[in-house]
Amino acid sequence: MVSAAYLTKYFSRITIIESDDVLNDTLMKATPNEILDYRCSLENPGSIGRSGIAQIYQAHILEGEGFKIFSELFPRLYDKLFNEYNVRTYSLKNECRFTVNGTLLNQNLTEDMKWLGVDRFTLEIVLRKELCLQFGNQIEWKCKSRVTQLLVDQSLNMVKGVKYRCKENTGSSSFDMYGDFIIDCSGRNSSS
Repeated sequence: MVSAAYLTKYFSRITIIESDDVLNDTLMKATPNEILDYRCSLENPGSIGRSGIAQIYQAHILEGEGFKIFSELFPRLYDKLFNEYNVRTYSLKNECRFTVNGTLLNQNLTEDMKWLGVDRFTLEIVLRKELCLQFGNQIEWKCKSRVTQLLVDQSLNMVKGVKYRCKENTGSSSFDMYGDFIIDCSGRNSSS
């Protein structure tokens, strides 16, 4: 999603193909307290439409340059996460002990680095809401869909697009989507 936000500077239209129903009302209209309740009480995130992420409840840290880019793309999001979702930053210089093979690496830092500590479940929901608010006219979502293969021009050795299908109907026909720039963020289970 951060890549999509960044690419809005260079492309007039961005399409995100998402395997889960991430734009459902339960997630998109949830208050900060409801998101916390879901996160703390759900045994299975699939019950609210989010089953495709293995590390959904693990803590995630956004650090250094990534944190800076994140803050530039979503200037209001940091305050929203901090004030409404009880997310906090961590000081690498003052609050963390960063060791490798028993050697403390951050003891003589001349400049502090702030890390944003948040679970993926919360970050994804809040980021998706902000993405829709900020870039809704440029970003199109294809939810409950899966990319099945890349569309390649062999003569140019270039990816021209993707073939995707809806997940709900396993027998449904595939659709071809062409683009100027293709990013596969589907991880180790990628069909491409």
